[in-house]
Amino acid sequence: MSRPSSMRKGEGRGTVLQSSRRRAIVWTSEGTIVPAPLVGRTTEPCVGDEVVIRSERNELVIASVEERRSLLRRSYEGRTKQLAANVDKLFVVAAIEPLFNRHMIDRAIVAAQAEGIPVLLVCNKIDIDPHAVPEEVRDTYARIGVELLFTSCRSGEGMSAVEDAIFGGSVRHAVFCGISGVGKSSLLNRLVPDALRAVGEVSRKTGQGKQTTSAAMGVPVVTGDGVVRIITDTPGLQHFGLTHLPSEGLITYFPDLYRYAEHCGFRDCRHLAEPSCEVREALKRGDVLGSRYESFRHIEEEIRGAERYR
Repeated sequence: MSRPSSMRKGEGRGTVLQSSRRRAIVWTSEGTIVPAPLVGRTTEPCVGDEVVIRSERNELVIASVEERRSLLRRSYEGRTKQLAANVDKLFVVAAIEPLFNRHMIDRAIVAAQAEGIPVLLVCNKIDIDPHAVPEEVRDTYARIGVELLFTSCRSGEGMSAVEDAIFGGSVRHAVFCGISGVGKSSLLNRLVPDALRAVGEVSRKTGQGKQTTSAAMGVPVVTGDGVVRIITDTPGLQHFGLTHLPSEGLITYFPDLYRYAEHCGFRDCRHLAEPSCEVREALKRGDVLGSRYESFRHIEEEIRGAERYR
């Protein structure tokens, strides 16, 4: 990798695989995994960040964090948690009922759409019941541009489609997210056997995580063409807060609802109790999936309730 003219001699580049308390684990351009503390007042890095590193007192340190293309976040009551930077595709992992959490799925989709990140929905554990996800649910997500894949870590069914989605295109940073128990780590280890081991060992040595999924952790994968891809496993998320987003325009992240919202009787309609609301009329007719409307309503109320923290 060539050094930009602004880069001083002795500096190099790397990608953050894990970060905690101003320390990070970095995949260097030389292909090694090293711990590196953050120096100065540089932006606190997160997994996926491209960083400039340099040698200082016989250790590598992070000198700066490069400008991000995207930043996947969740938030609640004024507190924001960085999940991953420079994400090329978000894989929202679910499983058959009762682990097919529609509201968490919708929140993850909104968070990704707000950053312009493409989303793919992976429904795992279909070996238990291949017909567990209703057809109307499948159709709804397909219509809003979210591709669905159905997989089984036990049988291997559907894994080739996941591989193609990660390795068959221009994806450089893929992120897996979902609630606990849906099989995110199992999927990753099926894709890249023992993938978390090397990063996990460095993490434990530096005290950054006793468990491999206690924090978002990226795994570098070098493909046959020499391209380095990062696959990130995130901790199980029971709640995906979105209070960092404005309530104005939230409906645009629900294209299946927004198509009706454009015809509401009032321009400032919140689609909750106002008269002449075409969204609620569509809901009554069954043209809108009830779980999607409930997701919108809960997120809108949560964001407005958190405005006092801004």
